[in-house]
Amino acid sequence: MTGRTGFVRVAAVAVLALLAACVGPSRAAWAGSIEIALRNQADVATAIVRIGDVAEVHSDDRAAAERLRQLDLTELREPGDEDTITLAHVRARMLLDGIATSSVRMTGARQTTVRRVRATPAPTTDASGHAQVSGQSPLLDLLREEITARLSAQWLANFDDVEVRFVGVEGRVARNIPDDAIPELELPQRVDPGRLALRVRWLVNEQLLRTEPVSVEVRLRQPVVLATAAIPRGQVVQASHLIVEERLLGSRVEPVSPEEFVGRSARRTISPGDVVGSRDLGIAKQNQPDVKSRDVVRVVARKGGVTVVLQAAEALQAGRIGETIRVRNLQSNRVLMGQIVSAREVEVVLDRTAGGPGG
Repeated sequence: MTGRTGFVRVAAVAVLALLAACVGPSRAAWAGSIEIALRNQADVATAIVRIGDVAEVHSDDRAAAERLRQLDLTELREPGDEDTITLAHVRARMLLDGIATSSVRMTGARQTTVRRVRATPAPTTDASGHAQVSGQSPLLDLLREEITARLSAQWLANFDDVEVRFVGVEGRVARNIPDDAIPELELPQRVDPGRLALRVRWLVNEQLLRTEPVSVEVRLRQPVVLATAAIPRGQVVQASHLIVEERLLGSRVEPVSPEEFVGRSARRTISPGDVVGSRDLGIAKQNQPDVKSRDVVRVVARKGGVTVVLQAAEALQAGRIGETIRVRNLQSNRVLMGQIVSAREVEVVLDRTAGGPGG
């Protein structure tokens, strides 16, 4: 059964009017004409599907064309998932980014079917450019890809943000398994990064051939708060002491913002580059907001059966659930008004906008 887990769920005509009200009259202006030609069908190897994956984008303004190619349309979490992208989806996504659809000529197919396929690992080469044999079974590569895809879907992470390394499998896993076998992973409902003991079912022509255990070390790319300078024990933490970076970690960390730590005192001496966590600092302040300024949040524009989702926007104000704050589209710098519905999600108020950079 194919999955349909789109960022953009649009009821064709209605969404254009709704988004026009949402993003206001200001639109990006291009230096030259732009044409988007939708393909009839497309295959992708990554979870995130962008305009450039399903359409040809032509323009004299290279920066504008590249910006359009990078706009995300939908998510296909596992190989075999597929979705249908229409011209209305593309127009709606452009409007959400503050792009005037009147400045873009839409040609090609009226809709395209996009399907996620398994990635084919690129062969490694030696100094002369000749392909080298990795020494590892192609079935293990396929199994690693399956584990990565399943975990990234469960963790709502990008495929490239999950790293899987086998532990002690050489000559044991996939032994005497035919090359056309398909791995089917038995995955618990909840798993965390680190050392995992999993079970894999090998299928040939949809018939079970064998079930065997496999051990892996898994790391997940996560944002962490790092110290930019030495913080002696007892010193009050300032905003300049902290920075957020993404690291591949073998354990799950709670998402935090540096603002949660500002004003708290260090329980130990913290060195530059150390990961800073709540246990390293004194008691948290009371009445913390659900969303803090500069938090990265999801923005959802929803009305009836029409839903448009922007996966990453920056909160420009702090607030609690139910309050209205300003958020900024990180791709276009447009500023929108939205209501906080959870600690990581803001619902756009369709009849109100706010001015800001790029708008």
